Amino acid sequence: MLKHAIDAEQVRAILLRHGYTPNPEPYVSPHPLEENEGKAWIDVNALAVRQGSDKDEVPDYPIRICFSKVQHPIYVDYVVESVRELTKEEAAKSKALSRQPDEKKKFGPWPQK
Repeated sequence: MLKHAIDAEQVRAILLRHGYTPNPEPYVSPHPLEENEGKAWIDVNALAVRQGSDKDEVPDYPIRICFSKVQHPIYVDYVVESVRELTKEEAAKSKALSRQPDEKKKFGPWPQK
């Protein structure tokens, strides 16, 4: 069974479509895809994205991109289901890093190329 891969550039595009600004090139890769029978997800370190109206705020917890797995005869496709910040409890179980208490909430937007 073939699985369509999710690469860092696709993760970056998904984050942008959902209102997050990922760090600029060279883009820091997200954590590996994790999955169970019907779902898959990728967690992104909190410091690797910006959010807010001025795109200058670091989320407190990692961002999770959730996918539903669509079974085809010879491959599995991943369809974005949701993109959201994890809760404190979820973040404790994630391999991705949360913003640490001594790290600023507002860092400023990513520099323009």
